[in-house]
Amino acid sequence: VGMDRLLELFYDDPAFVHELFEKVYAVNERIVRNAIRAGAEAVCLGDDYASTQGPLFSPAMFREFVLPFLRRMVAAIHEEGAFAIKQSDGNIWPLLEDIVATGIDGLNPIEPVAGMDLGEVKRAVGGRVCLIGNIDCGRLLCSGSIGEVEAAVREALRVAAPGGRF
Repeated sequence: VGMDRLLELFYDDPAFVHELFEKVYAVNERIVRNAIRAGAEAVCLGDDYASTQGPLFSPAMFREFVLPFLRRMVAAIHEEGAFAIKQSDGNIWPLLEDIVATGIDGLNPIEPVAGMDLGEVKRAVGGRVCLIGNIDCGRLLCSGSIGEVEAAVREALRVAAPGGRF
């Protein structure tokens, strides 16, 4: 249905969205379980929940439409004995606690240009989840110098590595 139409359907036809998500979940769960049974040790769950300005939908909409399926997928991954890593670009601050409460093992990329301050994220959830990233992929990794990238990596390690889970 495309992202714009999907977000409209959250309001216009929530029953359709629930039915659609059930079908998408069923297919993805089979794929994930098969991948783990074939040897995958971790599964990275895509689908961005936010832009650099904030979530694409309200926390209430997230809890109704997205969170139940994220919880189920994390549980399925864990049942198969693998790690669940959630990937979402953007400013996910309003959703962060809900995302971590699903039991994910890792969170990526913690986008610095979206206001996701690594030190603050570490203080908020770093004891419950492995934090991954916080290096600017849009500008720095594409056009920054080797020295600039190395400095950013060193800074991320300085901020988030103490105590582990980074």
